[in-house]
Amino acid sequence: MLLLLATLTLVKMVEAWHSLTIAFLVGVVEAFDRAARRALFPHLVTRPALVSAVALNSAIWSGTRVVAPAATGLIIARFNPAAAFYLAALGFAVMAVAVYGLDSPPRNPVARASPIKDMLERLSFIRRSSVFTFLVAMTFDHRSLRGGRGWSAGRRLRVGLSRNKLADAEPGNPAPPS
Repeated sequence: MLLLLATLTLVKMVEAWHSLTIAFLVGVVEAFDRAARRALFPHLVTRPALVSAVALNSAIWSGTRVVAPAATGLIIARFNPAAAFYLAALGFAVMAVAVYGLDSPPRNPVARASPIKDMLERLSFIRRSSVFTFLVAMTFDHRSLRGGRGWSAGRRLRVGLSRNKLADAEPGNPAPPS
């Protein structure tokens, strides 16, 4: 996909819809890629090294978000945007070859009763563990919890109720009392 975008950019035939479509497709692929990498990650390092490996992985990804745009800007300034896309495609290819070459451990499938029972068991674990309860609570956006720029539950309820009042107040249907 990036090779296509790089080539379209190089021959000056790229249009906005090309970029949007390819960005959407790259996002879809990345969603599956990220989930697969996170599932594989614990199998690549020993349990004692897992915390350090996760910290290093997070630092690398955070650093990449700072360094990559700066490097891309330098590449575009020195060469052209197509060169940046070609290098990004090369980076994806190198990563794919590296991941393909990894030796993953044999899988030991676990017999599970049902997906619903499995989900309820995991939710019960989160409820019993104060650390996990805290972490799950922290994943919610604080702005939406306090009703700032986000949509708090109360704000959603007020908007929903006002929409119902407007829907009930159609011609020939008096508005309900407030």
